[in-house]
Amino acid sequence: RLVGSEMCIRDSCCNMVGFAVASYRENKFGGLIAQGLGTSMLQMGNISLNMEQQELKAVNSIRLAKKESSLLEYFLLNREKELSVDEIFKRVWADEPDMNREVVWVYVSYLRNKLVSVSADVTITGEKTGPYRLSAKS
Repeated sequence: RLVGSEMCIRDSCCNMVGFAVASYRENKFGGLIAQGLGTSMLQMGNISLNMEQQELKAVNSIRLAKKESSLLEYFLLNREKELSVDEIFKRVWADEPDMNREVVWVYVSYLRNKLVSVSADVTITGEKTGPYRLSAKS
């Protein structure tokens, strides 16, 4: 039985592999290479997130805070899926359970602004109370 950080590591690995498989299905080997299989690089549309460098790239690039990187990683691993405030909070702020759940809205707002600043072709939709979704711009 896995608990705590062991479960998070297992889930992250499973999600990374799942994302790689989805990327392969969409883009064949180019998707695997572009995704950086075996690295901490995630992609969707014209954006890429380098978790090691905490860098978001599209037309421009920008550094992200650790929580911003973790939040964007979670969105990328669950792209096109509606995520509740509770789901996001439990995943990204697991190490800070006493934090107010409104922090999710604050960080979603930060990420929205940063996606605009790098000229991303993806966006985060949703109202303050959720749910949120990372999806391609229409």
